[in-house]
Amino acid sequence: MPVVSARVTPLRLVTAALLVSPLIALTACGGAGTAEETWVTPTAVESTLGLPVVAPVTVTPAGTAAPSPSPSKSVKPSRTPSKSPSATRTSAKPVVSDRKLCASVISAKEDLAGTLLGNMDDDGDVPAGIAGPAFKKFARALSSAAGTGGTTKVTSAVRRLAAAVSKVAAAKDPMAASEGSAPSAADDRLDAACAAAGATGY
Repeated sequence: MPVVSARVTPLRLVTAALLVSPLIALTACGGAGTAEETWVTPTAVESTLGLPVVAPVTVTPAGTAAPSPSPSKSVKPSRTPSKSPSATRTSAKPVVSDRKLCASVISAKEDLAGTLLGNMDDDGDVPAGIAGPAFKKFARALSSAAGTGGTTKVTSAVRRLAAAVSKVAAAKDPMAASEGSAPSAADDRLDAACAAAGATGY
């Protein structure tokens, strides 16, 4: 009669532990007739029997890529230099005094007079093709000078004269338009303002 070995191989023990899990072991405790239930996990069974502990394996379905750990992003310090309040301030333009502003107007008038007199015929007329650009240049010089002045009566008078001369330059007959009431009144106002400011030449 063949002898059947009563030894159970480790493979069978592992299989039994996986199929019948968790096991309930009855352990005598505190006297006869009493027992306490202890939950034994497959890992605990393998450790008790001296078997190697197999770590759980995550099975990924076919066609699905296993998630890869996202690399940690390091935050780079900003290299933008901080601007100081003094650097963001806009430098204010220096304001020209009324006397210097009136001197600029006199210089522009002399330039205009030289152009007109140099192109005047015997009848005292200047061709419109020359007078128009000359008055336009004079108006631009007045506007530029007014931009350097402060909030004074002289600056206001220079702006008024610049507006009146611009209309003269756009007229069909600039020489006739320069004798109109509007430019004459604006010129008189400027002369009075410059005289009150103590400017020379007025």
